[in-house]
Amino acid sequence: MGKKVLIADRALMMRKSIVKGALESGGYEVVGDTDSIRECLELAQKFTPDIVITEVILRETESDTDQTGITLTKALREQNPDIAVVFLSDMTQDSFRRLAFAAGAKGFLSKSVIHPSQKLLDELEKTLNA
Repeated sequence: MGKKVLIADRALMMRKSIVKGALESGGYEVVGDTDSIRECLELAQKFTPDIVITEVILRETESDTDQTGITLTKALREQNPDIAVVFLSDMTQDSFRRLAFAAGAKGFLSKSVIHPSQKLLDELEKTLNA
């Protein structure tokens, strides 16, 4: 079995089809997906993934005031510092990259790498092996 991956992204289609399909075709085991920090932390505790792939902005509701991948990364690093957090985002400005790495992210990829799926897999492997 490949590395276990948990996906946290606000876009259901991104989680369910594009990223999950690419990862599974590349030998990764997707153990869950969500758009919520709370649920991601619960899933991470339950499944102990090797990798969490997240987006800069997660779910936005009135009760969830700080639903960002940056906040999630900090919480994951406190919960289990061995989990590699990789951002997959279309918000690729340097300020977001700096915040992600300062929070403990291992990598920051543009969503432009998801097509073709092999490009996503290659970029993810490069990031994790750097």
